[in-house]
Amino acid sequence: MKNSPIPKPKLGEPYLLTPGPLTTSYEVKEAMLRDWGSWDDDFRAMTRDMRSRLLDLIGPGSDAYDCVPIQGSGSYCVEAMLGSFVPKDGKELADAAHAAGRKVLIDSMSAFGAIPLEAETVKYAAMVSSANKCIEGVPGFGFVIARTDELVAAKGNSHSLSLDVEAQWSAMEKTGQWRFTPPTHVVAAFIEALKGHKAEGGVAGRGGRYHRNRDTMVSGMRALGFETLLDDRWQSPIIVTFFCPADPKFSFKGFYEAMKEMGFIIYPGKLTVVDTFRVGCIGQMDDHVMHKVVKAAGDALTHMGVLSAVPPAAALEERKILTA
Repeated sequence: MKNSPIPKPKLGEPYLLTPGPLTTSYEVKEAMLRDWGSWDDDFRAMTRDMRSRLLDLIGPGSDAYDCVPIQGSGSYCVEAMLGSFVPKDGKELADAAHAAGRKVLIDSMSAFGAIPLEAETVKYAAMVSSANKCIEGVPGFGFVIARTDELVAAKGNSHSLSLDVEAQWSAMEKTGQWRFTPPTHVVAAFIEALKGHKAEGGVAGRGGRYHRNRDTMVSGMRALGFETLLDDRWQSPIIVTFFCPADPKFSFKGFYEAMKEMGFIIYPGKLTVVDTFRVGCIGQMDDHVMHKVVKAAGDALTHMGVLSAVPPAAALEERKILTA
C-alpha cells in the first residue's frame, strides 16, 4: 500500500498535546512583550497579586496558608518543598502520615487549577505546582502553597540556598522581592493566565473543559481502534496514555512526525511494558480541537499504511494488571 500525503495544517503554531509546556492564549503571550524591573514597586505588586490569586484557588481555610513562588521548573519546586519541610531524618507516605499525626506534602504539578485541592477538604502541610500546567501559563517558575506555621517551622531546614522555601518566603514578606532574579515576563504572563482561569469559572470551569477534551478525544481514538492504558474510571482529564498499534508498519517516530506535520505535538509513553504514547487534554484547546486531533491521528495512520490501530495482546494483559 502506497503511503498517502499528509494533509497540511491550517493552523499557525502547533498545538502542544503534552502535560506542559502547553498551548497558551494570545493574552498570555502578549503579556510577555513588556520588560519589568525586578525590584520595582510595580513588579512587587504583581508578585503580591499573583500570590493572593493562587491562595484563592484553595478555597476556605486559605487564611492559614501562604504562597511562595520559586524560580525554575516544577522539579525545582518539588525538591524545594521536600528539602524544606521534610526533617533531615524523615520519610512520607500519606496514609501513614495521617495515622501518625505527621505532615502531608502534595505534588499537584499537573492537576492544580483543574482538580480541586481545597485546604479544608485535604489536610496538607504544603503542596507544589507549576506555572505551565493547568493554569495555562508559560514555563519559568513554580510555587509552594504551605501552612504559614509550617513555613515558620521550616527555618534552617533546607539543604539548599536557592531552594529554601522559608528563606524565599521570609524575603518576600519583608521586601516584596524575590531573593534571586525572577522570571519577570513569566510572572506577567501568569497573571493573565490566572485572570483567564477565573473568567472560565475557576477550578470547576477549567476542569470541566479538560474532561470534555478527554472524552471527545478518547472516544474518537477508540473508534480508530486505539486502546487506552487505563479503564475509564481511572482516566485522567490531564493526559491520556494509548497503546501503540501492533501493526508492524506503525512506529511512534513516524506517527509523531505525521501528527506534527498536521499541527499537533504529542508525547512519548513512559513506564509501561508495552510501547505507548500520550496525548494531553490541557491548554488552550476545546472539544472542537480534539475532534481535529482524532482526524489527524486517522490521517497519520493512513499515511503510514497502518491498517489497524489495535494494540498487541500483551497490552490488554498489562491493562488488566494495572486495573485489577
